[in-house]
Amino acid sequence: IVAFRIKRLDSAEFGDFALDGRRCEYLRALGSDLHATASLLHTAWEDSFAADLTLAPGTERYMNIGEAFGEVVNGVAFTVEILRDEKLGRPLGLKSGGEAQPEAVESRFAERSIDDALDTLSGVESLLTGRYGDGQAIGLLEVVSRSNLPRGNALGVQARARLDAARESLQAIDTPLDDAVVHDRAAVQHAREVLRELLVLLQVELTQALAVTVTFGGADGD
Repeated sequence: IVAFRIKRLDSAEFGDFALDGRRCEYLRALGSDLHATASLLHTAWEDSFAADLTLAPGTERYMNIGEAFGEVVNGVAFTVEILRDEKLGRPLGLKSGGEAQPEAVESRFAERSIDDALDTLSGVESLLTGRYGDGQAIGLLEVVSRSNLPRGNALGVQARARLDAARESLQAIDTPLDDAVVHDRAAVQHAREVLRELLVLLQVELTQALAVTVTFGGADGD
């Protein structure tokens, strides 16, 4: 999902908008477009993808419940892979000869790139632990624990430790990401390495514990 962010405006900038009706119209149009796009994504998820996951078997997308469950497990790993290789790796220039590409940073002008990455990590954590806000459901780590208690407990401890380490490594990037990929590359590289350790746990240990076949991710083949 591609998120479009509007940079927060200070009081002076709000004053500029108030003095220019066309700028206000443009901002309203952006908000309307964002709302429409978000509504379409929500409908596509709720009426199609999520429905197919919960109703399998018997859908065109999945042959059986195991295949649907595998989609969820692989999706968690793919999300971390994309965070590492696309959201951090591409701006570093790792896919273009090593030259930094600050223009490839997500939410660059909103200066929210690291916050976006942390939000992505929070989504991964919710699927693993089953916690979302004040709610508590059965997460993937609980599924492992119920099927194989000793291994599940150990895997849960490792997963939480690597999630915490990944979060700390992202928070340690203390300048906007488009600046960091040029002037603080070591911090971004460190975050990618910590994310790699989390990715290995998800793609190897978690998939093995849940008997899920690893499939190709979103960043494969680039």
